[in-house]
Amino acid sequence: MNVGAPILDAIPGTRGLVLQALSSCGEEQRPSGREIARLAGLPASTVANVLADLVQSGIVTMYPHPNSYGYQLNPDHLLVEAILDLASTHVRLTRKIRDRVREWKIQPEAAWLYGSTARGDGDRGSDIDLLFVWPDRDFDRDVWDEQQIDALVVYVNGLTGNFVQIAQRSLDEILNLERERSSFTANLRVDGIDLIDGSWQRIDAARHAVALSQAS
Repeated sequence: MNVGAPILDAIPGTRGLVLQALSSCGEEQRPSGREIARLAGLPASTVANVLADLVQSGIVTMYPHPNSYGYQLNPDHLLVEAILDLASTHVRLTRKIRDRVREWKIQPEAAWLYGSTARGDGDRGSDIDLLFVWPDRDFDRDVWDEQQIDALVVYVNGLTGNFVQIAQRSLDEILNLERERSSFTANLRVDGIDLIDGSWQRIDAARHAVALSQAS
């Protein structure tokens, strides 16, 4: 799956890029053809031809601006709901992974989707990067590895077709990375998508507890 623009897997080429750009705009926005060209990374002349065809089909509505025209997906068109669903596939992917992890018998201390899929700037060759922090207690490694991690890899690969890269760390390892001001955890705080409720709150609470124990 093209994790940066999943709509391109179903609607390839310039038409998909234009629809992706329009889908990324808010419901009240009516960007000009030049703005859509900028968002789509395409020449303005190419976008103008695609927009003319989309307007003719009724998928896009054209509105007069003082010196140009604005464009918007037509919410009443039968195909627009499907187009918006395709454009937001990464949101549904995150929800499905989160729902599956919540069913686990052994819950991780923290978990994130990270990397290009989380940022939304990857492509069809991008990995689905997942990070899990082991529970801060003894747990059944066979259940964790085989019934949870391995099964999740198969599940996510089936959802996307992409290679699934799993990283696993102990709580102490994450705390050490935080103490060292690692760029990895710094980026994770910015771009990572929490797969369980309160991952960073748990990490920060553990770090605070360690600091208190060292001070006493």
